[in-house]
Amino acid sequence: MYQGKSLQELATEVARQRISKRDFVGPTSNLQMQVVKERIDHPATGPEVPGGPRVRHEIEMRDTGVRMQIGEVDPFGIDSSAHAQIANRLNIPKKYYDRMLAESPWLLTQNVNRWMHDQSEKRLVRTLDGNVRAFLSDRYRPLDNDLVCEFLIPTLGELGVNIVSCEITHRKLYIKVTLPSLNREIKRGDIVEAGLVAANSEIGQGTVSLLPIINRLVCMNGMVINEFGLKKYHLGKALGAVESDQIGEWFQTDTIRADNKAFMLKLRDAVKGILAEEVFTKITDRMIEATGHEIEGSPEKVIEVVKERLDLTEVEGGNVLRHLIKGGDLSMWGVANAVTAEANEATDYDRATELESAGGKLIELPKDTWREILAA
Repeated sequence: MYQGKSLQELATEVARQRISKRDFVGPTSNLQMQVVKERIDHPATGPEVPGGPRVRHEIEMRDTGVRMQIGEVDPFGIDSSAHAQIANRLNIPKKYYDRMLAESPWLLTQNVNRWMHDQSEKRLVRTLDGNVRAFLSDRYRPLDNDLVCEFLIPTLGELGVNIVSCEITHRKLYIKVTLPSLNREIKRGDIVEAGLVAANSEIGQGTVSLLPIINRLVCMNGMVINEFGLKKYHLGKALGAVESDQIGEWFQTDTIRADNKAFMLKLRDAVKGILAEEVFTKITDRMIEATGHEIEGSPEKVIEVVKERLDLTEVEGGNVLRHLIKGGDLSMWGVANAVTAEANEATDYDRATELESAGGKLIELPKDTWREILAA
């Protein structure tokens, strides 16, 4: 599996972010995107002549980016995820939005402020470390990483699992564990063990989820299985602010905390269910079955079909073909493992986990679809 932080490093970062994060709720008419200007000092060219005029310095104020004024609070920077959500909500084509951001920040502020003020609506603005990180519906229910860790980590400790990989990216929190005592041979010498991956996004980039992950010992590749898991969407009643026409800092109420803790108790109970032998057997039965379905056509064509189905990049598709040939297993099991092998070469933790899930999606496909892919 793609390696990230240790559990201690993860806990330290989650605690730090809990202190740094701030949330605001209110109408977009009380938000203001502003241009960030940078002073550029240009010394005049040419040598300084003794007794002649002093070398002049020309001052230029250049637009270098944008920031967000939230009510009366000091302005915040804006990260890439929040920019994408602002563009999507205001129906500004992302390609044009990005061009304005890079080439004409002033023009971007005029567009954004016009639509935020003329079509005002209540939104939840989430910030961290002085930057806006999410621009969300006021019905988005924050279920944050510190609560997930508070309930989940002690439960995992009680079960005797190995915590093999953790990370907290700008998009998500991840905790991946294995249960070595629950294992099975898929084919001779190819042993896998049970596990699970917990994931959560505080910025609207996915549900809070708990899914099975199968760890292949021969190469330590992880394969996420979307069946048999538990997911919860961050959706609830509209959030309140200080007053309906103002934007104010938002804190979780006792009712919301109680609702969130009730779900976390379900999540805690689901851990044992996902790591149950019955679930592991169903998943590995499917994997054993996949070893009996072999490529009938061209491996290159098969990987081309897989690349399109899983939305892989050209580079990823080429690497998957290389992993398939190197592994020497031309069955559907081999194809799925070639995809998860690419996860270990991913550029970041988020993409690595997506590739681990992509390999699992191939195993979950109907057998008729397997035959269509392998006959390409």
